[in-house]
Amino acid sequence: MQAYISNVDPMEAFIILKVYVDDCILLNNQLSFIHHIKNILFHEFEMPNEGELHDIMKNVIIKNRTKGWIILHQTKYLTSELQEFGMFESNLINTPLLASVHLSKDDSPITKEELVATHVFPYSRVVGILMHAIVNNRLNCSFAVNSLAQYLSNLGVVHIQALKHVMQYIKGTLTISIKYQKCEGGVILHGFSGVNFGLETKLYGCVAYKMNLGFHKINL
Repeated sequence: MQAYISNVDPMEAFIILKVYVDDCILLNNQLSFIHHIKNILFHEFEMPNEGELHDIMKNVIIKNRTKGWIILHQTKYLTSELQEFGMFESNLINTPLLASVHLSKDDSPITKEELVATHVFPYSRVVGILMHAIVNNRLNCSFAVNSLAQYLSNLGVVHIQALKHVMQYIKGTLTISIKYQKCEGGVILHGFSGVNFGLETKLYGCVAYKMNLGFHKINL
C-alpha cells in the first residue's frame, strides 16, 4: 500500500491518498476539498465513486463524527474463516498460546505417517489468515502467530495443535476491535519493545515492538 500526502495549507486543508492494487482511499479534513480532488481524479482516470468508506481489506469501519472516534474490526472476516476450517463451534479459551508450550523444530515429523498427517491440515493458509489479522487489529496474537510461522515448511502435530489453539482464542474474542479516539490537545509518541534473547538455544532471539501515537496504535 502506498500513501501520498499533500498540504494546501498546514492550518487548513490536507489530503491523503492511499492506493492498494486497484483500490484507493481519500482522507481529508474538509469535505469540499475532497470533492475537488475526486473531480480531478475522475477527469484523469476512469474510476467509480464508491462513496463513504465502510470497509477496506476485510476491516469493517464504524464512525461517529460527533464523538470523534473510528472503530475497526474483522468480526465478519474471521467468523467466515473459522467456519470454513470447522473451528467456529470449538471451545473458547482465554489465551492465544499457553505459557507451557515451547515450540521447537524437534516437534517436526520423524516418521512417514506423521508427515502425511501434518499435510492434511492447511497450516500455511491458516497462518496467512492470522498474519493478516495481526497486522490489522489483533496485535494480542502477534507473538503466537509469528512463532508458528517459523514452521511452515517442517510442521509437526504439536504446531498444528498450537495453531488450532490460536483459532479457539480468536473464536472467543471475535468482537475485539481497535478504537481511534480524537485527542484533545497534543499527542505523545510512546514506544514499547521486548526481546526473549533466544530462550531456546536452537532459535534466534525474538523481538517485538508496539508504537502508540496518543492512545492509538500505529504501524511504522
